[in-house]
Amino acid sequence: MANKCCPEKVAFLITNQNVAFTEEDREFLEALSPVQMEKMIASINQVPVVNSAPAPATMDEVLTIAGPFADQIRAGLAALSAQREAVTLKITANARNTFTAEQLGGMTIEQLQGIAHLAGDVNYAPAAPAVNRASAPVPYVTPALFQ
Repeated sequence: MANKCCPEKVAFLITNQNVAFTEEDREFLEALSPVQMEKMIASINQVPVVNSAPAPATMDEVLTIAGPFADQIRAGLAALSAQREAVTLKITANARNTFTAEQLGGMTIEQLQGIAHLAGDVNYAPAAPAVNRASAPVPYVTPALFQ
């Protein structure tokens, strides 16, 4: 059954660059009911929603957007900065350190913590010999074999 009520819509679908219909699909498109044709054209004509708002460029803009969470963001950033500074000082204080301040500045806090953990002094305390911690020497007592 050919639907002759919508030849302009069929031509629109075939010539539209956003769909993959070709002249070979004309028979299929002409067989569609007017309701099906309207649904198909409506789905093609939908305008995609695009976020046109510019991304925040400065921290002040981010904090303005954050609203009530701005204080928490500031506190978190201050804590992260203090932690980064402490870990960087620990790494640079090590005599075996080969990293420059610029290299350390480009690393994440997780990387810095890993390096700082490796840069710590070696602790041989678990390998210490067992020592008797008695406060007074224990006298030698001979075993009583025959009593």
